[in-house]
Formats: sequence, structure tokens, C-alpha cells
Amino acid sequence: MQIIGITIGWIHIMATAIAIGGSYVLHFIIDKVAEDMDPAEGGKLKGAVGPLFGKIAAIMTLLVIVTGVMRSQAMGLLNPSVLLDTSYGNLLSGKIVIVTIITVNSVLLARNGIKAGALASADGAPDTTTIDAIGKQQKMLGMSNFILAAVAVGFAVAMRFIGAPEV
Repeated sequence: MQIIGITIGWIHIMATAIAIGGSYVLHFIIDKVAEDMDPAEGGKLKGAVGPLFGKIAAIMTLLVIVTGVMRSQAMGLLNPSVLLDTSYGNLLSGKIVIVTIITVNSVLLARNGIKAGALASADGAPDTTTIDAIGKQQKMLGMSNFILAAVAVGFAVAMRFIGAPEV
């Protein structure tokens, strides 16, 4: 049965790495390249890459949640006394809160992306003021998710160092 636990742990770590790595590429490379392009072409680039990454990130986030719950349940960590009365549980609770915030932000990112795409492809001149405002919000939400994910990784490292409590 150890192979199942190892496999679930591997999926959890790989999904996290793919989501964080993709976020890094999107926000530090694609955004920079798009800013240096003609605004219309940069918008097309972001419009092509953003939805694709959004789908990948959604799948990876779902995998992180499912495998995290599976691992925590198998270890007996999803009870209030562990979550509230141990350092490990406090860090796990923090990760749960962070992943919840990341998920809500991701829904907002997807909604804003759909809205910006509809505005950009509408007949007539696009409403650039609204599109620019959406772009600024997208950057803020995306960067927030990146920073929150980095904090969650820090919590995971601390949890590994502390070790799970005996339950």
C-alpha cells in the first residue's frame, strides 16, 4: 500500500510544481513579452495563452486539493484537535485557507478573461479603458496567486521539517 501513498504524494507535488511553474511563466515571461509588443498583438498572445493555462491550472488545482485531502485523511489529520492544537495542523490549516483563496482568485481570473475577450472581440472599437482595468486586476490576482502559492510551499517545507503528529 505504500506505493499508493507515494503515488498520491508524487501527483500532489507535480501538480503543485506545474501550477506554480506555469504561473511564473505566465506572469513573468508572457506578460513581459506581451507588454513589449503592439497592444493588439500582445492582447492576442495573452488571449491565446491565458485560457489554455487557466484550464491546466484548474486541473492542477483540483489534483492538489484531491490528493491533499486524500493524504491528510489517510494520515488522520483532518480532525479539529490536530488542525487546531498542533503546529503541523496549524500549517495544514493555513495551506487549506491559501488554496481556497487561490481557487476563488482563479475563478475571478477566468471570469475576467472571458469578459475581456468578449469586449475585445465585440463589433466596433473595443472599450480599452475597461479592458485595461481588467488587465490590471488580472495582474494583481495572478501575482497574488503566485505569492500565495509560494507561501503554501513554505508551509509544506515547514510541515516536512516538523513531521506529522502521531494520531
